[in-house]
Amino acid sequence: MEKQKKKIDYEKVIKWIIILTIVAIWGQSMIPREASQVESDTILKVINPFSDVEIGDVTSSLYWLMSDLLRKLAHLIEYGVLGCEIMVYRIIKKCKPAVKQEFINLLVTGMIVGLIDETIQVFSHRGSTVTDVWIDTVGFFLGLLFVRNLDSKTDFFKNILNRK
Repeated sequence: MEKQKKKIDYEKVIKWIIILTIVAIWGQSMIPREASQVESDTILKVINPFSDVEIGDVTSSLYWLMSDLLRKLAHLIEYGVLGCEIMVYRIIKKCKPAVKQEFINLLVTGMIVGLIDETIQVFSHRGSTVTDVWIDTVGFFLGLLFVRNLDSKTDFFKNILNRK
């Protein structure tokens, strides 16, 4: 008797990946300011271990600039990943390519996740900024576009998902 290959339910897998990504984003926002700063400092030391600037030197404007840029880049990347995941989900569900209104609806979804993220930061005493919501939205948009263009130009997911 032959073993039957178990078919992977990609739709369910990507749903869980999306949920876990949102939980990770919101979970990161629950970390208190001091602990979050320690994480940023650690990453800055890894990125630039030979810097002439002492990482712990709070008087250094270069340190604060690098720290702020790192945090903004993290927003852009995490929401870019989320945007990619959501567009992959649309492809797996075999949705038609997003037209203007559907694309706007997707963007609003990303913006709502960003607004909730910033609201969580208010309650974790980290501070919240409107700029971060816009950065989140831009990252989300870039993620959507990346996957959409990748699939529309190369049928990247066609072979992976064996779709006709």
